[in-house]
Amino acid sequence: MDTKATDIVWTDYFPRIKKGLDDGKFKNLRHPVPLTPDYPTNVQRVMEFVWRCGRNAEVTARPEAVIAPVRDMWFIADHEHYEGIYYHCCESVRMMMFYTRYQHYFEQYREARMKPEMLHHVQDMGDMCRQALWGVFNCTGQNAHFHERDMGQFSDTEWRDVPRTRADDILEFHSCSRCIMPMPKQIVLVNKLQRSKLQDVF
Repeated sequence: MDTKATDIVWTDYFPRIKKGLDDGKFKNLRHPVPLTPDYPTNVQRVMEFVWRCGRNAEVTARPEAVIAPVRDMWFIADHEHYEGIYYHCCESVRMMMFYTRYQHYFEQYREARMKPEMLHHVQDMGDMCRQALWGVFNCTGQNAHFHERDMGQFSDTEWRDVPRTRADDILEFHSCSRCIMPMPKQIVLVNKLQRSKLQDVF
């Protein structure tokens, strides 16, 4: 069996929705991508799946994978609008548990939609699917900035007093926004080099 995460044609699972429809996170239930015998491949597939949910067509219209593994369960989105943002799988086993639950509920949901006598169950089954997907999502985080996660600890006056020219250096939070796991030093270094003005010299 093929075990490559990049062999999924993602437009098969994220086709364009009709114009005007709201594709908010988990509002439109997507057919789950298949899993493989390879655990790292499955984690990558699920990370890509949950990351694409609720994104605009510019992202979901790409048939190739957008999420790429870096190291230590950190992933990066290969997309210009998400430069410098890394995504973390905090609890891979729990995430996969919720995803397999979603696969199970989705089959029941799809079956209910095809049988008139089960239509009254469709809403409940859809809600169960969404709960499973939120479970998947809640096992992930991303690198954030201190002010995005903890700015509520500061008063408006204190926040205004932070020098704006130094704010990124002072407040940058090189950890997962959900589980506080520090990012690998190699990723932090790459991030800093990408932001450095020295790159303009080359």
